[in-house]
Parts: sequence; structure tokens; C-alpha cells
Amino acid sequence: MVGALSRLSGVLVAVLCLAIVAGATNAATVNYSTVLPGVATVNLEASGMTGTAVLDENVTGSILNQRSSPWAAANSGIDPNVATSFYSAIRSTTGVPATAFFNFTSVMRELSFVWGTPGPLNRVELFLDGVSQLLLAGSTPQAATGTLSVLTMISDVRFDKLVFSAGKPALEYANLTVAAVPLPAGGLLLLGALAGISTLRRRRKAV
Repeated sequence: MVGALSRLSGVLVAVLCLAIVAGATNAATVNYSTVLPGVATVNLEASGMTGTAVLDENVTGSILNQRSSPWAAANSGIDPNVATSFYSAIRSTTGVPATAFFNFTSVMRELSFVWGTPGPLNRVELFLDGVSQLLLAGSTPQAATGTLSVLTMISDVRFDKLVFSAGKPALEYANLTVAAVPLPAGGLLLLGALAGISTLRRRRKAV
């Protein structure tokens, strides 16, 4: 009986391992919403830039032909000119796209930001170990929302680098947050299964 239980536990562990691997390779989930946050928060600061880039971080207000506050869109309830209406913007001074990138010391799984009136020259890309995991073009949310700012929420994707890319006009973003990879629920089950096997073995030795 103990031997049968031990074999069953071994099968259970194998199934759980497969479930965890399957869960780790789920396709990214991307959601766009025109319902924006009611409060602006300070953005994460970029790790660096590439190209002929101008990066304005945690600024307020708009500058004609340079950057426009995401909070100035018709679907925002925040005054774009007050001192706490933070946002950031990356733009190129030439026709060649420029980027602002964010490097993370641990693997992230979730990303959220307000995308200010996304345009066709705006791009958002996530990388893991130098390999692209997800690429979003601004033309997609623009087609659905027109001139509105968009709350962009991304989950179920592993990444350690985020890249915002823009030509002219700028890519504006606000309330940028990321979340690290949590321990999968399957991982907790696996720990429980291993503990169960250990208990069975101790009982078998005792008999």
C-alpha cells in the first residue's frame, strides 16, 4: 500500500511540474482601457537611452510640438498642469526612432502604464535575456481609441527589460509600474507534494 502511494505521489509531482512549465509559457495578456487612474504617480526612471533621444522624466504640462501630457486627453479627470500631474516622454530629434529602456535586476511578470494618445510611431517592447517577448505598436490602441489616452495593462509575460521607442511625435507615459514574478500556485502545490512524499518515506522506514 505504501509503495502504491509513493508511486502515486511520484506521478503527482510529475504532473505538477508539467503544469508549472505550461504556466510559465502562457501567452502575454494585453488589455487596453480608456478609464484612466484618478491620481498621477511618479514614474520609474529609465536606465538609459539610445539614438538621438530626448527624455523628459516626471514632468508636467505640455510643450507644443515636443510633448503632450497624457492627462490632457479628453478621457482624463486630472489637471495636466498641476505640480503633481507627473508623466514622462521619450522622443527623437530626427526621423530615426529613439528609445528609453529600463533594465530590471529580477524577472518581471506584469506591466501597467497610461499611454498618452498612442501613435503609429510609438512602440513598446519587452525582452527576457535579450530576446523579444512582446512588441506593441501604437497603431493598435490608436485605431480603437482615436485621440484618447489608454491605460495599458500587460500580464502573463516574463521580462527583464522594457523599451519605449518613438520617432516624432513623442511617446508619453504615466503611472508606469511593474511587478515581479510571484511564486506560482503550482509551486506551492509542488512543495506540498514533496513534503507528502517525505512523510510517506519516513513512515515506510518506521514500519
